[in-house]
Amino acid sequence: PISATMMQRWSRIGTVARGRLRGFATKRRLLLGATTCSGGCLAMGSMYFGVLPTLPPPFGQYINRSERWLKKQPPAILQILTANTVVFAMWRVPALQTMMYRNFTCSFASLASGRLHTTLTSVFSHQGFFHFGLNMYALTSFAPILVDMMGHAQFMQFYIGSGIVSSLASCGLQAAHWTVRRSPYVLSRPGLGASGAVFAMVAVFAQLFPDLKLHVIFLPFISFHAGDLLPALVAFDIAGSVYGFARDSPLGHGAHLGGMACGYLMFDWLSKNNKKVIWWNRKHGRSRI
Repeated sequence: PISATMMQRWSRIGTVARGRLRGFATKRRLLLGATTCSGGCLAMGSMYFGVLPTLPPPFGQYINRSERWLKKQPPAILQILTANTVVFAMWRVPALQTMMYRNFTCSFASLASGRLHTTLTSVFSHQGFFHFGLNMYALTSFAPILVDMMGHAQFMQFYIGSGIVSSLASCGLQAAHWTVRRSPYVLSRPGLGASGAVFAMVAVFAQLFPDLKLHVIFLPFISFHAGDLLPALVAFDIAGSVYGFARDSPLGHGAHLGGMACGYLMFDWLSKNNKKVIWWNRKHGRSRI
């Protein structure tokens, strides 16, 4: 049975979610997002080893703030942040470039050559700072509530599983594009990033809180309801996938669609098996969104 404390906590979940996502429009959250990415290694090191670098202001304040913020994150999020930060740092080493392309990017050609592990390793791989920062910012914005709902083990299974499925979906779309374009590059184009797993989280979140108002990062004056986000993303990525039959797109539309499919199915399963979600849906008069 659901305890009174749990009911009270989930009765305020919309407020909690709104408080987290309102950060897209505030300078403080933007600062935390930036310092988490740029100062992530130093903050994690000081947290794990108890050593805080002596830095002149304002750098010392930024590291202190990042350290306090990281300590508040659930273990699942810290583990994912750490893995992504380590791999991002490895991309900065010139001597590792060949190894990184072979083992931390995924394509149809890499799977055909037997490098099946890239379906997982590529999910934790980001070569560019903006790509890395945006995905990690989305992770720390949407994931805490989902971890609270699913628990550590189930969330990690969901995150990793949806990441692998999104990698396979991306490779499948490459094969489909090759049937029309017949270019070897189409099959060997490297894909990487946590976008598929992030889109899976967004899909669950949007179905769980469809009436919640969201704001666009860096464009806080643009707002929309979470329930409108999922169909818009699906339409955009379907259009991008069709465009890929003619020209290359810089985005991983196949991975996004695969991730959102995982999120849609996961929410359907949670609506039938997770007591918190069942109670939340009944409270708002819906058995399935």
